[in-house]
Amino acid sequence: MPALQRVVLLTSRDDPATSSIASATQNAARLLGIELEMRNVESVDNLEGMLQSTQRIAELSQQTANEASRKLSEGTGRLA
Repeated sequence: MPALQRVVLLTSRDDPATSSIASATQNAARLLGIELEMRNVESVDNLEGMLQSTQRIAELSQQTANEASRKLSEGTGRLA
């Protein structure tokens, strides 16, 4: 997956396996050079809202990256 840059891991504090899964995922992400964001799901009730906010953050990040790439390709050399 050469284009993969960021992964969100949904966790649960109530799950006893969360700690070992999170640790293994952090190690793998570090070795692969992938940014890892962990988000705790308190309940099924807040899952949809969390997924929507995570998607919006990803969209904004992509827009920012696209804008930076465009400015650099135009030769302005300035990202701000």
